[in-house]
Amino acid sequence: MINPGLNQYEVVLANKYYLRELIESITLEDALDEIAYRATIRMVVTPDFPGISPGQDIRVSGIPFGGSSMVYLLHPGVVWETESKNRGQKHIDVTVYDKTIYIGKSEDEYLFPNGMTATQRLKRYATDWGIPLATMADTSVVLAKAVYRAQPIWSMIKADLKETVAKGGEMYRPRLTPNGLELLKLGSNSTVWVLEAEEEAGQKRTLEGTITQVKVLGHADEDKKSPVLAIVKGETGKYGTLQKVLQDEKIKSTAQAKTAGQKLLSGIQETFPVSTIDINTIRAGDKVRFNGMDLLVTSVRHELGSPGHMTLELASEDYVSGGGIMPDPYKELASIIENRISYKTTRALSGVLCELGTITSTGLKLDGFKYEIQDYLIAEHLILQETLMTEAGGSDNHTHLVKVPEQLIPLKEGDRVLVVPVNGGNDFVVIARVVPNA
Repeated sequence: MINPGLNQYEVVLANKYYLRELIESITLEDALDEIAYRATIRMVVTPDFPGISPGQDIRVSGIPFGGSSMVYLLHPGVVWETESKNRGQKHIDVTVYDKTIYIGKSEDEYLFPNGMTATQRLKRYATDWGIPLATMADTSVVLAKAVYRAQPIWSMIKADLKETVAKGGEMYRPRLTPNGLELLKLGSNSTVWVLEAEEEAGQKRTLEGTITQVKVLGHADEDKKSPVLAIVKGETGKYGTLQKVLQDEKIKSTAQAKTAGQKLLSGIQETFPVSTIDINTIRAGDKVRFNGMDLLVTSVRHELGSPGHMTLELASEDYVSGGGIMPDPYKELASIIENRISYKTTRALSGVLCELGTITSTGLKLDGFKYEIQDYLIAEHLILQETLMTEAGGSDNHTHLVKVPEQLIPLKEGDRVLVVPVNGGNDFVVIARVVPNA
């Protein structure tokens, strides 16, 4: 009934119930396109089995491959789902995620000014969601201004990291540890395991997804053709012309266009599925060596035991950055664009092209946006001085002090204003002060 191969693993519920003796199986799953580590635990339900329900704290520990003492494998975790079955003996399947799942499943709005890095933005997301911070690698690359309307926070994080890659930066991914949230460069693990295919290994090679030429377009008005910022060529002579068109308002210069285009070029798409004995500390994003090649783990499934079994998907760094997990640095922005289109369409259909807002002591707060905007534009007639002096004239060369009408005095804290979003919603212009019709 109880799997003896799991005696080197421990599951602790609510920091007080040690469930090792009840465990039938544990699997751990990790992938580059997901933020949270997932565990699936199957247990037998005995008369003294403690109650277990979604939302409870839980952790999984085990002795690492080649080690002698327990370490945390998934911690801190949360019970996400339970499902029980009773066929003579009751069993329960428990789905567990590390606590970055709250970022992965939650939506919000964010406005970030030009000049922040992906590291700084990730710190903001984590702080807002109460996730403690640990070691955060500095991505260094300065990102463009971003207005993220309501969407999953994980989509925002991926967009930030992909823009980093598009601008010539390295590839990173967040990972929750017992010490807090870390931001790690892919392939930066200190221990690089050399894998042998004990059971099965494969190789898939295809031109599907190959990009040999990238045309990078600039911004243009609706009735004009987009200017070509750069055409970046790869192995067109070898594989033919397989062109990708990249257009994004964040790409401003020819240099940025060439860098972004170069990142998208890719040759034959090649991945390696491998099944072998379990090394239970390998995570997605780790570097491993297989058949003499240094490859990145794009996904891994651990079936814990003594010995355990693992199934991995491996790929080259070029595949991950160019044609695989991170194919188009802006592809993951599809959901962002879709949200923006939906937002704009709704506004257009309702005939509302402007927004109401309030001037604060430090910026502008829109009625329909959660965060204060500190970088905005003001119509020139709203920045007049409260009094104006006329030019000298008359026989005595006199002047007059003229008081500006109340409607034209400078904006002050508490004023209600009419605001027009421009440049795709990235900038906001205050065009008028509004008052009640009284």
